[in-house]
Amino acid sequence: MPSNNIVTINNLLPSQATTLPALGKTYVGIDFGTSTTVVSIAVYDWNARNVKVQTVPIEQTLEDGGVTNSKLVPSVIALNGSQLLIGEGASYLKYLLQRDEAVWYSFKMQLGEDYHYYASLLKNQGNFSIETPQDATAVFFMYLKSKIEKYCQNKGFSSDIQYAVSIPASFEANQRQDLIEALHRNNIMVNRQSLIDEPNAAFLSYIQESAIATDDAHKIVVQNDYNPKVLVFDFGGGTCDISILEIGKGLNGYYSKNLSISKFTQLGGDDIDRYIAWNYLLPYLVKGNGKTLDDFRIPDKKYIVNHLMKIAEQLKINLCSSISVMMNGYKLPAIINSEDRKTVYIDTDIDTKKGHLHAQQFSLSFKEFTEVMAVFLNSAVL
Repeated sequence: MPSNNIVTINNLLPSQATTLPALGKTYVGIDFGTSTTVVSIAVYDWNARNVKVQTVPIEQTLEDGGVTNSKLVPSVIALNGSQLLIGEGASYLKYLLQRDEAVWYSFKMQLGEDYHYYASLLKNQGNFSIETPQDATAVFFMYLKSKIEKYCQNKGFSSDIQYAVSIPASFEANQRQDLIEALHRNNIMVNRQSLIDEPNAAFLSYIQESAIATDDAHKIVVQNDYNPKVLVFDFGGGTCDISILEIGKGLNGYYSKNLSISKFTQLGGDDIDRYIAWNYLLPYLVKGNGKTLDDFRIPDKKYIVNHLMKIAEQLKINLCSSISVMMNGYKLPAIINSEDRKTVYIDTDIDTKKGHLHAQQFSLSFKEFTEVMAVFLNSAVL
């Protein structure tokens, strides 16, 4: 395989090696997710003579007043009494407080809409006012920016920060404009070119990882008579993006361009969590407390399920992590059809009109999880 035909970050972005050190800036990329956000920083390492990229741990206050540092920041804002929580602490309260009144989430999905939080407890609060999805987005990025600047200062990085934000490829013009305006309110002066379609960002990440692979099977090669096509399937917390990219070589080097983009689809990991909570955790909890599903009306069931969503998410994460460790290439391990179970120990108390519900642990088998995913894949059990 001719090495000069292999697509790499360097030949896709040939100017980075000379541009980054010359400008002396700090480059920040924010993967703004519906459910979770991640921040990365790229700086030029003068000693190694290359670009160093690192994920930034963001300090987050918990609901009990404690503090955690995590590279995963739940895209959630909550008003806990008089304290405004953003990230992990707010996520804990996500389904315990009244949505759009004292807790705000999935506001990314509401950008571009004529949507108002009429019951919001944070009306007319200056910079912290939350009355629209754009307001919530602005408050969320205000928090991120303060933590990013503090991190750069502690690490001795340049305070001249350039931002880029990844978004769904199917984001429409009004959604992109709302996001840009929310960023500008925090003096994060991005333009439309600074909004990177998530499938393109995923492709760049794949190219970077394939560069260090020991085999050639995962490398992308551009032949003289053929431009390869790449399908990127991005299943996030709240959106499902599918893009087809063309990779080619022109007069100015290699390029990638979108050939096709799926429509804006509100489908993601949150839907999987809800399905697990409705179909597995709810029946288990009700039966364990000597009751039946028929004892509860639909509004009561929804109330209970909201309390089970974080548990469902944790079970999903634990199962996926185990499957990932046992993966051999792209082949799923045999355990996906086993009765082996993953268990989370979370003391849960829920008061309902039909009495008190209590459980200390919840579990889900690999086979049950495979059945769940078959629903979303529209296929037979794998």
